[in-house]
Amino acid sequence: MDLFIQKSRNIINKKMVGFSFKVYQGQRFISVIVNNNMVGFRFGEFIKTRKFYTPTRKKNKCVKKLMH
Repeated sequence: MDLFIQKSRNIINKKMVGFSFKVYQGQRFISVIVNNNMVGFRFGEFIKTRKFYTPTRKKNKCVKKLMH
């Protein structure tokens, strides 16, 4: 079961280890599974704030001319 968190500045403590959280990123919720190495840090340090963008290429529209 995922627990929803609105603020990414909450600090992770030892009682949260092993649980999965959904942290609000501004546009959507991102799931984070807490382990022992994350204790003492904030949730915001483990979520990406930028979406990876790759420009799409335009398809070449080749018009075949029929030769009569």
